[in-house]
Amino acid sequence: MKVVALISGGKDSCYNMMHCVQYGHTIVALANLKPKDGAAEELDSYMYQTVGHNAIDLYAQAMNLPLYRETIQGSSISQGKVYTELEEDEVEDLYRLLKKIKEDIPFEAISVGAILSNYQRVRVEHVCSRLGLSSLAYLWRRDQQELLSEMISSGIEAVLIKVAAMDLSPRHHLGLSISEVYSLMCKLKERYGSNICGEGGEYETFTLDCPDESEIIIHSDDAYAPVGFLHFKKMHLEDKEEASLQSCENLRCEESLEKLKIQTDNWNCIEIASDDMKVQRVTCTVPQRSQNFCNDSVGHSRSGDYIWVSGIYGQSTAKGKPLLIEDITRNVLHKLTEILNGLKADFHDAMIVHLFVKDMNNFAKVNSIYKSMLAVNPPARWNKKILLYCSPRLG
Repeated sequence: MKVVALISGGKDSCYNMMHCVQYGHTIVALANLKPKDGAAEELDSYMYQTVGHNAIDLYAQAMNLPLYRETIQGSSISQGKVYTELEEDEVEDLYRLLKKIKEDIPFEAISVGAILSNYQRVRVEHVCSRLGLSSLAYLWRRDQQELLSEMISSGIEAVLIKVAAMDLSPRHHLGLSISEVYSLMCKLKERYGSNICGEGGEYETFTLDCPDESEIIIHSDDAYAPVGFLHFKKMHLEDKEEASLQSCENLRCEESLEKLKIQTDNWNCIEIASDDMKVQRVTCTVPQRSQNFCNDSVGHSRSGDYIWVSGIYGQSTAKGKPLLIEDITRNVLHKLTEILNGLKADFHDAMIVHLFVKDMNNFAKVNSIYKSMLAVNPPARWNKKILLYCSPRLG
């Protein structure tokens, strides 16, 4: 898909762009929201990182991509779990920005570096729904310790440009790289429950090699958790040597198929290679699936207030006739609704849905049905293209 990347200059938006490229998408433009001219550099926005916004232009030049920017006019007014459109809310600034880009160039999705904030996810998806766009957030709900280590290993060079947490000092930690503070953030997680990737506002970053000049600005000189940020005074670009260029193909994908446990009774036969590389064929019995779902694989479990439901597969045919992907999606969601109702729950209680598809080209159709059948602000979708059995196209 053609993708517009929402960027703040930080590590998360950059790393999510790398994943978009790895999965075959094309970044066609960058988008950023900035403070009003003459306004404070740090807005303490619930939605947007504004520290370092004066270096975003160089970010776009380095990537040789068009940059679209919108001034943040609103503030955080609709702060509930469900977002309600209000003209004065800062979310509407994002809507205006993406609407303006869509009028200028064709694109189908946006890249978002969200990791943990459901507040941000709900609002970004609300905007995308209104504009007919998909939201690509490959970092969503990743283990933060693993994720930050992965960013460092992948060659992300980002420095701290804001700190606002216990044991993070503006005078000692601003300007340090994420690799230099990794061990400290792991300790702060154990000590205070801090977010290693800074998802609780502990710190913000900017992806670069090094700014030419910067100055420390103390935003709040609190004795326990002082808040400060870097203000870039002078920046420039440098050409990189060919050997230093990182390839997105080298990213480690945690969503590998090796982590999926596939039962062998779904296979007609298995080819087993012995040490001498001679291939044996072992025939397996495949249960007949006369119903619309592989019901013998559906299961659920409960632990305290949490419920897990798994193994719902949508069949591509019914009574010998092929089904449209939209109908398959409706059948799957109806089945899931029945199971949840039997457990005295419903989709309002859902936190995340893992959705596996046989062909990612069908995602837009699947997502449109998903959103139309569920309430406003449906739960997050984790989507993966895999080889599905029982002849389904979605599970």
